[in-house]
Amino acid sequence: MTKQNQKDLIFPFFTIASMRMRIEWFINLRWFLVFIIFTIIEISNISHYPLGVSQLYCILSVLTFLNIIYIFIEKYYPFKTIRQELVFAEIQMMTDIVCLSFIIHYIGGIRNPFYFIYFIHIVISGIMFQGSLPYINSFFTVLVLSAWTLLEFLNLVTKYPLNTNGLTVSEISISLLSFSFLIFAITYIITDFVSRFRKMKKMIDEKSELLKTTMEERDKIFRFTAHELKSPLTTMRSILAIISMLHDIPHEKERVKDMIQRAEKRNDQVLDMVKDMIEITHFKQDKESKVKKKVNWGEWVEYKIFNIHEYADAKNIKMIYHNETFERDITVITDSMDKIVDNLINNAIRYTPEGGQVDITAFVNSKKYGITVRDTGIGMSADDKVRIFDEFFRSAEARRMEKIGTGLGLSLVKEIVDKLGGSIAVESTPEKGSEFKVVLPIQKKKD
Repeated sequence: MTKQNQKDLIFPFFTIASMRMRIEWFINLRWFLVFIIFTIIEISNISHYPLGVSQLYCILSVLTFLNIIYIFIEKYYPFKTIRQELVFAEIQMMTDIVCLSFIIHYIGGIRNPFYFIYFIHIVISGIMFQGSLPYINSFFTVLVLSAWTLLEFLNLVTKYPLNTNGLTVSEISISLLSFSFLIFAITYIITDFVSRFRKMKKMIDEKSELLKTTMEERDKIFRFTAHELKSPLTTMRSILAIISMLHDIPHEKERVKDMIQRAEKRNDQVLDMVKDMIEITHFKQDKESKVKKKVNWGEWVEYKIFNIHEYADAKNIKMIYHNETFERDITVITDSMDKIVDNLINNAIRYTPEGGQVDITAFVNSKKYGITVRDTGIGMSADDKVRIFDEFFRSAEARRMEKIGTGLGLSLVKEIVDKLGGSIAVESTPEKGSEFKVVLPIQKKKD
């Protein structure tokens, strides 16, 4: 797992800005705690409770001083990373818990019902932190309260009881156990709720990003379609206009025939482009047929080559087939393999100049099967090879040789191969040709 992935797990939607906002809120809340301490001191003075007033004034001064330091650091020396901000927040949390333990001691100890004021920080800890940190803070809270209680019970520190009745060991134990149970229960509830909220927000963010990407892809397809269809449709419209003027002139029959053939070729190119777009859309929507069929892989590939041979003959391209399947039968998803084989061989023929050669090799071994298509075509540069499987990508050389094309064929092949758990590799040299090799795991036919 990479460091970035680990960071994503720890901070699914935290940012430095959001963390600073939480810390500012935490600092402001501490002023409220200072006000509470001041109020307690005044009530003690009026009611004549035997509390540690001077000690409380000291704690009040410490909290005020620390809060000013926190504000100064946050304002003038902001941290650079989320982890640094978290450490800063955790230092404040631990310091507050220690200060609270002194406050609880000086206003009555465990006999004072206000020791549940710890719960405020436990809730804040569950909201601000993730993982085991909230539980560590809860354990530390229980530890310091238990330590003060033990010191008071053993008369190792001065007591400030709200009444003179002593506490038994069983009463102290029950109080501490109840406090511990509530602390960890609150921690679990808060962390679980916040964790679910974060997961939901992360899912919403991912869906929002996916929707944004989908909208961008849709706009890209619209722009691409409009651009690619405009040229052949304009050409066909011009050809038809000329044909309408020349069709009654006897000596122009050959010229009219040639124009009709050019129009048919352009029309076929447009239809092929639309077909590619429909096929990749169906595949992305998982609407493709997944029927498995047992075939002789070598014969099946040879049959596909036979159907494409006419295209190669029209360009005077020599096609050589190598059968290395040892006449072995395997189970394939025929619709998916049709698209892989057709696209690879058609691309090899399309981008190989007249008089070139295309070699096709079908192979099968104990666990794998596949096909290799090698041509003597235009090839591609190293930069183009990196992008060859991107949707709509066509190299400059490919566009010069074949003006019409979607750039979707190889992208579809790559998606099918990945979905079938296979791999596709490409080797290419400019002006010398390319080789595509598809390797797939042999599938078992389900009854």
